[in-house]
Amino acid sequence: GSVAMGGVAPKPWAMPEANAALPQGAAAVAGILFRDAQPTPHNAFKPKLAERTLAALIAQAQEETE
Repeated sequence: GSVAMGGVAPKPWAMPEANAALPQGAAAVAGILFRDAQPTPHNAFKPKLAERTLAALIAQAQEETE
């Protein structure tokens, strides 16, 4: 699988190591995706929101494959 997120950066970019971390769960992927992020007080919620959204999507995908 692969991960792509919109609305969290000026432009999308591929991060193969984030894709490789998918089996480790949302926290591992989000840690990679946002490790260099420099949130401002106005958008500091985005990394955690992205992690929660990704966790929900991973859970949904797992349910669909069962």
